[in-house]
Amino acid sequence: MTISEKLKNNFPSTLSKSGKFFSAFIANDQKTGAIEKELYNIVNYMKEWKNINNVYDSKGTALEYISSFFTYLERFTDEKEKSYLDRIKAIFVRGGDVTWGTAPNILHTFKNYFNVDTIYLLEKTNDKSENKFQNYVFDDLEGWVSENAELSKEARFSKTNGILFHDGTISQTVNTNVDKGYYIHFFYKGQVSIEVENGKIYKWDHKAEIYRESDARKDFTSDKWSGASFYFKAKSDSVNVKFSGTENTYFDYPMFFEKKRKKSFTLFVQFTGATAKNALALSPGSEDPNEEIKNYELAGYYDDTYLTGANSGFAIDLYADLLEYVKAVGVKAYLEIVNRDQDS
Repeated sequence: MTISEKLKNNFPSTLSKSGKFFSAFIANDQKTGAIEKELYNIVNYMKEWKNINNVYDSKGTALEYISSFFTYLERFTDEKEKSYLDRIKAIFVRGGDVTWGTAPNILHTFKNYFNVDTIYLLEKTNDKSENKFQNYVFDDLEGWVSENAELSKEARFSKTNGILFHDGTISQTVNTNVDKGYYIHFFYKGQVSIEVENGKIYKWDHKAEIYRESDARKDFTSDKWSGASFYFKAKSDSVNVKFSGTENTYFDYPMFFEKKRKKSFTLFVQFTGATAKNALALSPGSEDPNEEIKNYELAGYYDDTYLTGANSGFAIDLYADLLEYVKAVGVKAYLEIVNRDQDS
């Protein structure tokens, strides 16, 4: 028996079921009566919840209720349901990783959550203000000794310039404390070697479960932009750090930090954009959608105060909130928004 039939049967036979009042307010053959329509909505709503076998298949009102109850995530303005569900899944599934809170897991979570690949993570880092390298963003080569290596916009990971190697080297002398441990980090694409003069690198011996000294040199190879890390213990009050690169190797953003006891990592989020007046244009690739391709869906524009200034703002807050949510308790997490200047 339908809802319409049940409603009609509940009223006495002396009442006309086809009258204007009954048809409009109670029920009719078109199922558009006010009370009948609301009852159908309730039944359909119950069926919707009953038929949700997988929370990631939810939609509409059910999705809103589930997300508000189980997550802290707010839906972006005009965000599609699939995008919203993908972000929820990124947090609660974590790419299928068994162990949560590790560096690979956090990186997977961020890449899935924001659906981008230009996110990097390096462990054993400190605040960037503690970087002992001079001029690590390569505004020029001051502080560095170079041979067969040049400033190049093509080789940049951040800002305007990076280093383009031609089977060459760059080096810098850094003050250190004797018997202190240090971590050196950098970004590169190609083949890079690092050598620390007056220092020793310590490699973990898994069988003996101890660190053993070895030559303070290590090689890195990658055909795409990657982060690299290098640990050594200083044996003097200064060391000379030399980076060597094969022909057409890119190198940028070197960091030199003293080792600390507390576990830490830095999440680097790389944007490609160009600052113009009060706006930062963020877009994939090297095309400016405002000029030739005229496709504004490929870009997002944020007021520059959202990325810089006293309040940090919208873009940083998005990443910082998620970082605080997924990182392990007791681990110091840093966030760096790295802007790679737009190709001119």
